[in-house]
Amino acid sequence: MADLLDQARPALGPDAESELDRLRTKLAEPLTLAVAGHTNAGKSTLVNALIGARIAPTADTECTRVITRFRFGPDTARLVPLRGSPQPVWLTADRRLPPADELPIPQEQLAYIEVSLSYEPLRHLTVIDTPGLSGDEGLANQTEELLGLASPDNDGPRPARDAADVLLFVLGPTLRETERDVLRRFRRKTRGCYDFPANALAVLSRADQLVGDDGPWAVAQAKARSHAAELADFVAGVLPVMGRLAETTETGSLTETHAGWLRSVAEAADLDAILSYPFAFMEADVLDRDAREVLLNRLDLFGIRALTRPENGPMPAATMYDTLRELSGVAALRERLDVLFVRPAAVHKAARVLSELEALISAADPPDSASQPLVDRIEAISLGDPMHTLRELKALSAIYTGRDALGEPARQMALQLFEHVDPAERLGIEGRVDRDALGERAAAAARYWRTVANGAGLLSTRDIADTAARSAHLIQTGVERR
Repeated sequence: MADLLDQARPALGPDAESELDRLRTKLAEPLTLAVAGHTNAGKSTLVNALIGARIAPTADTECTRVITRFRFGPDTARLVPLRGSPQPVWLTADRRLPPADELPIPQEQLAYIEVSLSYEPLRHLTVIDTPGLSGDEGLANQTEELLGLASPDNDGPRPARDAADVLLFVLGPTLRETERDVLRRFRRKTRGCYDFPANALAVLSRADQLVGDDGPWAVAQAKARSHAAELADFVAGVLPVMGRLAETTETGSLTETHAGWLRSVAEAADLDAILSYPFAFMEADVLDRDAREVLLNRLDLFGIRALTRPENGPMPAATMYDTLRELSGVAALRERLDVLFVRPAAVHKAARVLSELEALISAADPPDSASQPLVDRIEAISLGDPMHTLRELKALSAIYTGRDALGEPARQMALQLFEHVDPAERLGIEGRVDRDALGERAAAAARYWRTVANGAGLLSTRDIADTAARSAHLIQTGVERR
């Protein structure tokens, strides 16, 4: 891709130099993931969970009032004003960003806050916390600009030059028309890069607060499936997440002291009664009030109930972590982000660069003799084997949103093939396997998927099967080249 940008320089002339430099820089940086949603949706709590640190301020009301970018690097923070030079800002005693009204520069004069942290997740994704879309209009405009939705000079099917690469949209239990509208516009802005919603995923946050006969998680899963079906044109799936439990787990905020407190709670004779609602727990004759408040703030009642079930017996903090990671949905979310965004990051960046380069060629309108080699090269890259990953992501998007009709075991075979990296694992092979056996298994998989494609009654199913057949064929040819 860098060679392609170098090839474009003489064809597009000096006016395109700065844009080509920007695209080259983007190729070298991690993807930018914007976490967006309505006011008080739990965005900052989720940001903390994704980063692995309680750095973003959280509250029961909207407290993110300035776009905040979290990137990998030495632990520093700075304010970037709309005019003037960046200014350092110090974290609070508990290593959080200060509230916006305590910053030395008024928030309306800030472009964004940039925080560098040496946390491993930030090596692969720059995470951006955003003001709520349903709050103060000035704050919401910041988020719309970040998503490329408020750019008057870019009304076409390509993202604005500084727009986030990918989107994690936080939903509530009831879909709002304003949420559909934001996702619809984000999809429209990126249709020049993708012919499906490759760069947007949604989460149903605060899943532990839902009520139903089968428990909060069952209700949340059903809601997430319903949301995914309704939003299938705009997102590549919806996952339920218990935000507060995810934050507590991923930031290492549950210690052996807390585990000891939970074991004491589990021994209470009237356990069901004191865990019936928050007020009952806060007034219970168990632990001191400060300890009860800490547990409630970090786990909510749902988490406390899950960790004090008599059938589980006494659990050390490490076991509690494992339980909470699965229970909160954050483990599944991290895996989905890895599959959709992190591992195929190079392909996402290539798709965006190719789209923006096409726009530059169109705007510059160079002579055909200069532009045609570029156009041919762009087409060759778009159709090349490495970009087949986009077809796999399209197939996954259809499966995640319930738009496939594969049935079992074909659906699980497709997920295995598209979600994993190791060739043997992608083909469902356990343990070690020699080169010839791997090649034969790949050839058999390609034949199987061609048969599925030929017998498919729906176009969506045929597309998935065709994609799977090519994926298996690429594994086979890769094995043969060894």
